[in-house]
Amino acid sequence: MNLIAFLKTHTKINNEFIDDFFGLYESKDKYNFSINIDAIAKWLNMTIGHIKETLVYSYKEKIDYKIIKGTSNGMKGKPKDTILLTPKCFKLMAMQSKTKKASQVREYYYELEEFIDQYKEYIIKGLEDKIKQLENNQKPKINPSKGVIYILKTDDGIGHYKIGKTKNLKQRLRQYNGNKKDDIIPLYVYETGNIDEVERCVKSYAKQFQYRKYKEIYKADINTLKSLINDCGEFNEKTNLKIKWKSNKNGGNHYIAIFRD
Repeated sequence: MNLIAFLKTHTKINNEFIDDFFGLYESKDKYNFSINIDAIAKWLNMTIGHIKETLVYSYKEKIDYKIIKGTSNGMKGKPKDTILLTPKCFKLMAMQSKTKKASQVREYYYELEEFIDQYKEYIIKGLEDKIKQLENNQKPKINPSKGVIYILKTDDGIGHYKIGKTKNLKQRLRQYNGNKKDDIIPLYVYETGNIDEVERCVKSYAKQFQYRKYKEIYKADINTLKSLINDCGEFNEKTNLKIKWKSNKNGGNHYIAIFRD
């Protein structure tokens, strides 16, 4: 799994943002000029002219950004230059920008930092296992201890998604895949120790997106579903609450009883 697929599967960061800002990332490039000025103008809601002015006065060419001169194609007009920024340069601009959209970009970076902190033990263990694997020529062992809430894309081809829970994702995927030609790959995976409570929360708020009679199939933007799962998970963790769903004995609507564990 590459970086793009990994971030889309395991974070609630907007998928389009991931494509724009991580799609050209090259870890082996010292300066890593990978972010196009056009994408920056879109995400920070700034004009290209304003961004160019900021770059000239506040940053260094060939260190923070580079200009690739456009080549003539025989048509009238001046060839368009391509301006690429380093991830660090873009992040600094996002931190300093006062536009409303810049605030959302900062949220994405905060989510990325939280994600790294959440999975730091896995990262460390993964590095340790890799070292042992190299030393002993062994395959790494993966033993997940928590359950997950997952999103799968349905095979109807019209943008519907299935939300489910499991304590053994590999086994669940084997059940889904069966004898299918192409394996189903999760679009998003959220790890939690309280999959029942988180799933109830998600399905309660996602009910408005439910597709007809199918209980676990939803017609909604993938980023909306990712954010909903993450928000329900965070609520469960921060409040340490248990949720009970009960029916009204006299008929009518259901109600929720919430109490501390």
